[in-house]
Amino acid sequence: MKPPQLDTYRRHAVQAEHLLLPLQELRGASEIISAQFERFDGTGTPGNLSGNGIPIGARILTLASDYDNMQIGALTARQLTAGGAQIFIVHGRGNRYDPEVVDAFTEVTSGPAQSDASKNSVREVAIPVRDLQAGMILSRDLLAPSGMLMLSADHVLDARIIGRILSFERSAGAELMAYVRQAA
Repeated sequence: MKPPQLDTYRRHAVQAEHLLLPLQELRGASEIISAQFERFDGTGTPGNLSGNGIPIGARILTLASDYDNMQIGALTARQLTAGGAQIFIVHGRGNRYDPEVVDAFTEVTSGPAQSDASKNSVREVAIPVRDLQAGMILSRDLLAPSGMLMLSADHVLDARIIGRILSFERSAGAELMAYVRQAA
């Protein structure tokens, strides 16, 4: 971004806060939005807040927004993979990002650790979503072609959600694959 565009971009959060402030029910959201460019180490804008002085919602929003923006190429010179974006975020732990938020993020994106016994008794299989059946359990996150999270790993499928996935697949015009657990 060019400097004038960067200034406008940075000001949009404060402008959004001012727009939302008169709405009593959105005051909490306005504080989160206005603090989204603060950095955990205190070098951000607009108020140079640091650490726990930054609302927790803003600390979470910053990480989530950056993770998404890195993958679409809006924050970095080139688009990053989900793994590349995660590495970038981990490197910003304690500087740009709240260490506790980064730890929670890496736990969520890495998935639960499995014992050796459970790894051997369950295997993963990739199947087209048209073959999904109620009761199946996702072994990985189900992602849209854009990379958007549709369902998280460990979700137990039912007929209603399978119908919604199939409807999304038809509207997207792309065949989706799902990874499900299968007993070995």
